[in-house]
Amino acid sequence: MRKKNIIYFFLSLLMFSGLRADEPVEPKSALNDSQPHVLSEILQAITDPVMCIARTDADNDGSDDIVLVTLNNKILALLAQESLDFDGNKTISFIVKPVTPPVIPKPPEKTDPELTPPNREPMLVTAVIADINNDEYDDIILAYAGTESSPVRILCGNSNGEYSDESEGILPHLDIAAPALLKTADVDSDGNMDIIITSFGRAKVDRFGVRATSQKKIYVLINDGTVFADKTAELFGEDFCNKMVIDIQAGDFNSDNINDVVILSPEESMLYTSKEGEFTGCKLETTVKPHPRVNQEMSMDINNDGKEEPIKIQGGKAVVITEENADTPEPGYGD
Repeated sequence: MRKKNIIYFFLSLLMFSGLRADEPVEPKSALNDSQPHVLSEILQAITDPVMCIARTDADNDGSDDIVLVTLNNKILALLAQESLDFDGNKTISFIVKPVTPPVIPKPPEKTDPELTPPNREPMLVTAVIADINNDEYDDIILAYAGTESSPVRILCGNSNGEYSDESEGILPHLDIAAPALLKTADVDSDGNMDIIITSFGRAKVDRFGVRATSQKKIYVLINDGTVFADKTAELFGEDFCNKMVIDIQAGDFNSDNINDVVILSPEESMLYTSKEGEFTGCKLETTVKPHPRVNQEMSMDINNDGKEEPIKIQGGKAVVITEENADTPEPGYGD
């Protein structure tokens, strides 16, 4: 009898604590205990591959923080805190604050499953951190594969240190099955950050094999300060839209104080210069190194010693670069 009472007692504790006996309890770690930790402890606790990392004032308290995005659609703000070490010296620690990712609905089931591939859960492919709306708060731009409509989502930062999904109403519908590259740049030199996104094209599987049904591979979304519009063909022409590229870069490549666009392609790399609102292409005669992945490194004084330490993504891990690991080879852009 006494044994039964003990069992009922523990079952009651589980019930009133809101836990079920078969529910796993997530172990406490530097990622979820809301306690300050040195940066290396937090970075070691992150098991998902890190896609991008950037230095920003995430909570708008006037001090630098870190925001990083992982492959499994996790967004973490690492909020810097000034604290004292065992010797009473001021040092920097960080508290992890998860950022709610955008909700991406799964596309409806296909009506012709024999002719088209089955639907998958939308998957985060790439991300960029930049001030997209010129409000001096960094935003998080994400691109997903397997979405029903536009694959791009924008989480806008605000003065409260929060991020909200402002995608609806400001982004056009894009029929992109699997984004490959995502960048932000002021393409048309109007002071607003635009979005560049590439794709491998959309394919349809039929009984004869795989046939591409949409050849468009480059999208340039121009930001007028309020909404984004796909003006790729209007600015660059139809041929530009269909090019397969390794990288796209925007900048003043010919020193005329107007941004140009370079596409690096296995076929032929091109330089597009702007004149009277349109871009004209010619063969790229200079060497431009590909940088298809952005927000791959940053630097920050994480020891409060007046020296900034570099932090880089190496092999999917965010790593503080020290003398011991400074010679570690970095993967190439195609890895």
